[in-house]
Amino acid sequence: MIVVSDTSVLSGLFRVGHLHVLSNLFGEVIVPPQVHRQLLRRRFFGFSTDFLQSPWLNVAVAPDRSRHPHLFEELDEGEAEAIALATELAADWLLIDEAKGRKTALRMGLNRIGVLGILVEAKRQGLIPALRPVLDALRRDAGFRVAPALYETILRENGE
Repeated sequence: MIVVSDTSVLSGLFRVGHLHVLSNLFGEVIVPPQVHRQLLRRRFFGFSTDFLQSPWLNVAVAPDRSRHPHLFEELDEGEAEAIALATELAADWLLIDEAKGRKTALRMGLNRIGVLGILVEAKRQGLIPALRPVLDALRRDAGFRVAPALYETILRENGE
């Protein structure tokens, strides 16, 4: 399975101590160079170089910008590289949360999943015992925004 990630999913899961679900769900996660650079800069937020050297996290060669110029005009550099790389690798999944990037990925025919979908799948597979504490930590500690109705729907549909 080929999985490419943008910065946001990695950052959010790291901040709430649940990065392990990515390796358990996907095995390997590939990031483009710009996402890796963004993660290095975020060390100031608590990222460790240990995480950035995880055997399941791999940095790919930068995608060919000339094949996707519209992405780099419309989106953040990390999002643009992640979408371009996912397209070039014919990725099974793109891990991304930002609305504009998700819409672009959908338009390009990519399967995408964000931190909420990942956590729901992690609970379904027994990797986490409950969603509520993780969702609350995401909102509180990672500044993750989720509409109250969506929050309640996710909890209700997953027996919480």
